[in-house]
Amino acid sequence: KYQVSTKDFTLDNTQGFGVSMKDNTLLFYPKNQEDFGLTVTRGNSLPIKIEIEDWINKRNWKLNSRGDYEFVVKGLKPNSTYNLMVNGDKKQSYSANAEGIVSFSYRCENPTSFSLSE
Repeated sequence: KYQVSTKDFTLDNTQGFGVSMKDNTLLFYPKNQEDFGLTVTRGNSLPIKIEIEDWINKRNWKLNSRGDYEFVVKGLKPNSTYNLMVNGDKKQSYSANAEGIVSFSYRCENPTSFSLSE
């Protein structure tokens, strides 16, 4: 398991990754790829605590922080439909745009698990 931690965030993952923080937005780069796979923008100044649970077969992550967050998931199949599960319950379906991006906002309690899959 790998972890990177600063005063603004903590990110855990079982695979190698890159991560950066710009203003209130955390950017996750799966397998140290050039392009981000997930951004998490916080609506407060509290640290973002996130665990990437699976980024190979599905997009699964857990946020261990409370507050309002905006998520952008990149690298999906363009124009495909994805189901968002939150803590095991289906919340909504989203269509990835032509660039393979889905974005949504969510008010998180501690902890909140997300899964985005076709």
